Amino acid sequence: MRHDTIHEHANTIALQATGKKQEEGSVVEGAAMKRKVLIVDDEPEQIDFAATLLEENGYIPVGASNGIEGMKKAKTEKPDLILLDILMPERGGIGMYQDLKHDEETRNIPVVVVTGVAKGEDSDELMIGQNQNLPAPDAYIEKPINPDVVISLIRGLLS
Repeated sequence: MRHDTIHEHANTIALQATGKKQEEGSVVEGAAMKRKVLIVDDEPEQIDFAATLLEENGYIPVGASNGIEGMKKAKTEKPDLILLDILMPERGGIGMYQDLKHDEETRNIPVVVVTGVAKGEDSDELMIGQNQNLPAPDAYIEKPINPDVVISLIRGLLS
């Protein structure tokens, strides 16, 4: 049996054992389904760091380097949660957030804004959605990200 066939067979057995229905693009490991997290950041090191952290904690990371690529991947990869940087070239995080919340397919995906702007600072970056009658992001995380805080937050939002 080929490796991918064995993997598919193992997924089917795990699904039957738990009685769960597999969502398209999801992976079953043991008896628990892995959740997918889209990381949108223009800094490759940030994507690599977050991806490693997510993988070590049982999540499937997907990376995108700007809001245009991020929006495409949000539609094709159907992530369970999005970590979204604000300041990026081409299409920044604010524009992508607006696109996400206006799109029927993506509006219910939880979004965690990852920013270098501290909460106490007066900045339009932290007013995402308020001027467009959109819901506020599900959470904000300041850079540099604290691994324990990020994982705890993601677990809470996806539970």
